Amino acid sequence: MIRPAAALLLLTAFPAGADCITATESFVACKMSGGSKELRACWGPGSVGYQFGPEGGEPDLVISVPLRDLNYIPWPGVGSSIWEEAIFLNADVQYTVWHRIDRKPEGDPPSAGVTVTRGDETLADLTCDPGTITANFEGLYEAKTAIGQCWRDFEWQDCQ
Repeated sequence: MIRPAAALLLLTAFPAGADCITATESFVACKMSGGSKELRACWGPGSVGYQFGPEGGEPDLVISVPLRDLNYIPWPGVGSSIWEEAIFLNADVQYTVWHRIDRKPEGDPPSAGVTVTRGDETLADLTCDPGTITANFEGLYEAKTAIGQCWRDFEWQDCQ
């Protein structure tokens, strides 16, 4: 679970068209609102970032947390779709970045997005524009295990 004090809202400006804050590898990237907004969630050495804002411009919101503290829920291996999510905190607001891929070829197309909540209240539920989604949570899983964490009992723990 992310400790609220571990989440850091970065207010620095990024140049237009900048890569994700960690500048290493995106695990979700897409366009939203007809291409006018973009979402990026990425990981790099020791940190994980989420950013959202106008396409090709400075992000409206950037959140970075230590990789060790990221609340990331990998696919449990069952069900008709493969899904995963990463949860970022900014004070009392939670940003759940998710993706879903139907396991059946004739199933629904891939989808992704972000759900923004405060307590039990949903503030926004934004879905990526079809055909713009890039998702690769596998690298994030490998990054968590590379720092000595194991997914056990539905949470990330230090491997023993």
